Amino acid sequence: MAASATLPEVYVVDLDTFKVSTLPVAAPNAILQGTGGMSPYSWMVHYADDRVEIVDVGIDFVRHGAHYHIDDSDPELTTFSMTGPNPAHIVEHGGLVAVFFDGSGEVRLVAEDQLTSGGDVDVESVMANMPHHGVALNFHDHLLVTTAETVDERAVPNGVVAFAHDDPGTTEYESEACTNLHGEAPLDHYIAYGCDEGVLILHHTHVPTSGFSSVMVPYPDDSGPRPFFLKSHTDAPVIVGISGQGLVAVDPFAPAAIGHSLPSAPKEFAFEDGQHLLVLAADGDLYRVSLDDFSVEGEPLPLVPPFDEDDTANVHVAANRLYALDSRDESVVAVDLEAWEILDAGIVLPSAPNTFAFRAVSAVSPDWQS
Repeated sequence: MAASATLPEVYVVDLDTFKVSTLPVAAPNAILQGTGGMSPYSWMVHYADDRVEIVDVGIDFVRHGAHYHIDDSDPELTTFSMTGPNPAHIVEHGGLVAVFFDGSGEVRLVAEDQLTSGGDVDVESVMANMPHHGVALNFHDHLLVTTAETVDERAVPNGVVAFAHDDPGTTEYESEACTNLHGEAPLDHYIAYGCDEGVLILHHTHVPTSGFSSVMVPYPDDSGPRPFFLKSHTDAPVIVGISGQGLVAVDPFAPAAIGHSLPSAPKEFAFEDGQHLLVLAADGDLYRVSLDDFSVEGEPLPLVPPFDEDDTANVHVAANRLYALDSRDESVVAVDLEAWEILDAGIVLPSAPNTFAFRAVSAVSPDWQS
């Protein structure tokens, strides 16, 4: 899926045929945020009119014994949407989507299976301590919500609190200071947050009783600027972020944060699986990186022209393919990861995209049967 930077449209791409469907939306320049797993939904934020809309991409997973079948339908907007001041981060975890409204500090919680049922949607609301650019997520029967403080008349994120879902008015845990908190990723019973002081790692335990503990892990001495986003994969041993000219691997089990350099500075990356990263670098090449030692495996694949410092890129993986959006034009490059080659059939979008969200699974994937 891609959102037009100039038109009130989003584009849904069929990954088997590369057919592009156009959907009218409330405003141009939408920020698309997929919610992971087998969800058929892509949530979009419209900063221009404080609105959140949801696209059903038309992929429905139906369980048949030990596997799923895929039913296809035409993409469409859901009838459910939200309005509120400055919606920003949207995070799904454990089937519950948390939408954070920066302008009010309100967190709205929606179970995605309600959207599938087509009936009324119940929305739970929880308030952060003040309006700020924050984030919330469902985590092991708790709701984690960022906190903030006022610094020079500006709200600055500074930590995390944990609420029990059955009692969102009571704080069960409050973290140590995490200045300018931005970027988070869960892994097993751990979750990492990027802070000025280092990486804040929260650990949820069940034994002897349910509770949280935390540790602040310093950044590597030779790393670049602190990472402002972090990514994880359920089968990977570490959480990963970009730091200047390289990558930072956060091992929450140790705990430790280790810097790793690459032949070219990373612009964006995605997990191929639990053992490998796919990194699109500033030189325009795609690198396959082992998560064992962060070495480059094989030869890099020249993918797009080299990037200038301020250029952005997005990469997304599904069905043994990688899709890379180069923000400098309207095309999407598709890579066959098994053959390690660019597919001849590229995707050309009707207008220049703002951002790219990937919310589909191709029926050609060996992981699914249709």
